[in-house]
Amino acid sequence: MVANAYGEIYRRRDLLIYISARFLSEAAALAQSVAIGWTVYKLSGTPLSLGLVGVMQFRPDGAADASRR
Repeated sequence: MVANAYGEIYRRRDLLIYISARFLSEAAALAQSVAIGWTVYKLSGTPLSLGLVGVMQFRPDGAADASRR
């Protein structure tokens, strides 16, 4: 009976919708990240600017606001 309960959760429509939306959201975020890096590199032509874009993607959200204080 326990094995049946675990298998039943994967048949729920809400879970399928959630997992699908989560996958599409992550794929879109990855595509946007690649597109931004590609555009910056194409405009500037230097690997340093591409590296800076990559570093800025991993900074905390409040890091830019701390320099304004």
